Amino acid sequence: YWDISGDIHAGSRSRWLTEDNDNYGFCKWVNANKKDWPDFRDFRLYGEWWGQGIQRGYSRQAKYFSPFYLPKGTETFFQEVPILYEGSFDAESIDEQITKLKVYGSVAAPGFMQPEGIVIYAEQSKAHWKIPFDK
Repeated sequence: YWDISGDIHAGSRSRWLTEDNDNYGFCKWVNANKKDWPDFRDFRLYGEWWGQGIQRGYSRQAKYFSPFYLPKGTETFFQEVPILYEGSFDAESIDEQITKLKVYGSVAAPGFMQPEGIVIYAEQSKAHWKIPFDK
């Protein structure tokens, strides 16, 4: 989260993080890289912290932060979450993407056959829903 002054604060789903009370090194990574981040004052950037040593690991040798959504035209060094589908919001389209991931594996981490799930973004409401496969 970027506050009005431009300071960046790292958080998880349920709490703000500090380097002493971190989440798999995410806060430490944010603080080490924040000088290179774009200035999104008064903006919350939601995404996934994933890779080596974090839950599934995705067979990766590094950690990554992948935003679910970035403002159009923003140049960043993030590995944005792949867009699997754009179009009308309906259950059939969602089920089709879930089936493809279960059959072909992760798009973000090719070759990894147990992707975690999908995120649905509704443009009009600017809302996100995460659908994990294990629930």
